[in-house]
Amino acid sequence: MFNHYQQRKQMNSVCLGSILFLGLLLLLNLGVFAEEINNPPLPLSEAVKIALENGNEMKIAQYELQQSELNYKKTKADLLLAPSVLSELSNQTALLVAQRNYEITRSNQIQIVEEAYYNILKLQRSLVLAQENINRSQKQLDNVKAKYSLGMVAQIDVISAEYELSKAQSDRLNVENNLQIAKMKFNQLLGKDLNNPVELASELVFNPSNIDLKESVDYALKNR
Repeated sequence: MFNHYQQRKQMNSVCLGSILFLGLLLLLNLGVFAEEINNPPLPLSEAVKIALENGNEMKIAQYELQQSELNYKKTKADLLLAPSVLSELSNQTALLVAQRNYEITRSNQIQIVEEAYYNILKLQRSLVLAQENINRSQKQLDNVKAKYSLGMVAQIDVISAEYELSKAQSDRLNVENNLQIAKMKFNQLLGKDLNNPVELASELVFNPSNIDLKESVDYALKNR
């Protein structure tokens, strides 16, 4: 009777442990799912929008423009008491220059964000290629070692293959570091924490232009 009770107690403990384990797995999966929802891949258009709204450069440009507008209104009010055509012209010019500087900053920031966005995509692609190069180098090293064990190649061939693998691993590490730096700079442009995860929506696609060589040469000769 006592043994039966002990067995039932052990079974209940096992069942309870299994339930707790499954519950923990479910919570972890829900957490990952929620994180994916909260951090969806970022399209380029949204990245530009965030940078224009939250980027430090744009905040500074916005502040300077607001200050110029306030100075313009103040000077215009002062000119009501002491009119001056020259001062009025100077006041309007200062505001136009400030507005122009703001637009230049805005245009530059859009270009910088676009370049940073595609630079990350390029580095991500380079990372994939670097890993493929490691895989090829590893296979080559394994083949050379197998041949060396059979006396088919010299030891220098093994050393050479080991060097190529080491170089491929070093290249991959460099790409990883460059990618990490690129993501940090991208976050800085968007006014986010430097270590914020970066998941981009676009893929790096190269669409070559269809260029007729003969037509291009003829055009160049006619317009030289």
